[in-house]
Amino acid sequence: MKVFPLSEEPKKLYYLSCPVCGKSVYLGVVTDATFENYSIDWTILQVRKVTGGRGRGGFYHLPEEGLNIKEMLKSAEFEDLARKIIGRLKLIYETWKEEGLLAEV
Repeated sequence: MKVFPLSEEPKKLYYLSCPVCGKSVYLGVVTDATFENYSIDWTILQVRKVTGGRGRGGFYHLPEEGLNIKEMLKSAEFEDLARKIIGRLKLIYETWKEEGLLAEV
């Protein structure tokens, strides 16, 4: 672990936290396209296969098994999660609207 002298400031890194789930991503990888593109058909529930053992395994994305929000709502297994996601988005929208943050959008 590096200890910085009092006269030297460590470099700051900025992360963007998702208002829906709280997961954060390094701001350096976020582009304008991140906010400009959207399709109702986007997969939001990904499925991954775990293979192998120590040092030989991995997590492999199975795109054909993923679900978009409409498919999640039709799924007995994931309908509740889909409704929670929608509820969270409504809460964020209403809160930001009350604060006047959406007036310019």
